[in-house]
Amino acid sequence: MDKLLERLVNVAILVAAVCLVVLVTHTLVQRHETAAANQPLLHKGDTLSLGGGASAPVLLLALQTGCHFCKESMPFYERLSRDAQAGHAHLVFGFPQAASDGAAYLKANGVEAGDVREVNFDKVEVRGTPTLVLLDAGGRVQNYWIGKLPAEKEAEVEAAIR
Repeated sequence: MDKLLERLVNVAILVAAVCLVVLVTHTLVQRHETAAANQPLLHKGDTLSLGGGASAPVLLLALQTGCHFCKESMPFYERLSRDAQAGHAHLVFGFPQAASDGAAYLKANGVEAGDVREVNFDKVEVRGTPTLVLLDAGGRVQNYWIGKLPAEKEAEVEAAIR
């Protein structure tokens, strides 16, 4: 009986050790994959085409209607929209959904947007939302910001379009 109990304890320890190794390995692999997925495809100096010639800098706001970070950032986007209306830069609100859905989403969240487009994020090298991409008049990437921005990064974007 003691031998049987000893064997059961040893098997239980072995199973627990294997489970621990699997859990740790899974966590490390998942962190690595998440970090790789968050690496931007964009690089300063890349050229992106949004169609139509721009005579002023363009700020592409790549958003999605179901993105909670996009929704939380709406007051910031509303400020950017006001700045753009003052002639500081041309804003393009890009959505993977139909432009009409994007426009309705912005309007429902208090953002007046003149240029809302359906954008294939793969073609503009956007992996996640929200992503803001500042382009010069030639379509070259001057800077980009990914995710919900803290106040100092919001100020950086606002300064960049003025």
